[in-house]
Amino acid sequence: TQAKTFANYAMNYHCLPHIQDYIAVKEMKTQHLIDDNAIFVPGHCVTGVSFPKSIFYEKEQSEAKLVNFLFRYHFVNDISIANKHKDKFVNHLKAFCQKYHFTGSATSFADIVEIWQWKEREPKYIANSIRNYTFFGYDYWMPLWDIEHARFWMQMPFEIAGDRKWFEWCIQNKYNKLLGKEEIEFTPILNPQKEYILGNTKIRKVFRQYLSYKATKKHPLLFNAIYSDRGFFYEMMVKGNHFLNGYARKFLDMLF
Repeated sequence: TQAKTFANYAMNYHCLPHIQDYIAVKEMKTQHLIDDNAIFVPGHCVTGVSFPKSIFYEKEQSEAKLVNFLFRYHFVNDISIANKHKDKFVNHLKAFCQKYHFTGSATSFADIVEIWQWKEREPKYIANSIRNYTFFGYDYWMPLWDIEHARFWMQMPFEIAGDRKWFEWCIQNKYNKLLGKEEIEFTPILNPQKEYILGNTKIRKVFRQYLSYKATKKHPLLFNAIYSDRGFFYEMMVKGNHFLNGYARKFLDMLF
């Protein structure tokens, strides 16, 4: 099938296919909604460094906490599959932390999270979305990965670059003005002081999962639109699965 051909083309034995873009671009091409010489300009990759802001309120960080954060953040599209292979993933993450000399400080914690995103998440998944465009014969441009832009953010302290305060404020302001709305919540937000107080408790976990569900449901890109069964969407997210779980299932249906 075309989906299987795309999967082999995009994965190349070491990357993940960006399946939500595949579904969208395929439909737009099929319905002749875009020109054959169109150029896609995705908003990758100024994501900042995603890490718990509570680390700056604590004296010392453990390797176990760092490994658990990387596992929870990067391996949970389907929580049941992630837990099934958790030992293998955890051993790999431990070796990664040791390779880059984790020292136990907040800065070292954030550095290793950034290195992981730079070496693993961004090139092998996020930036790999451009394979959707080239597969269907289109060109692309990624202005937010221009070297000048990257150098600017590399100079920013983690407190700013970590959650893209400047960047998101600018984007949300412009978006809100265009739509005539006062506020749009793009991402789930848990105050760092509250995150520190809650620690690694079950309440914090459930609360974060509910915030993720709420933010995804309200997102202007309508990430939840693919789910015909909204009850399943809610149940899936509050259990800790990522919203991309549904896209993966739909893509697998195309494969088989």
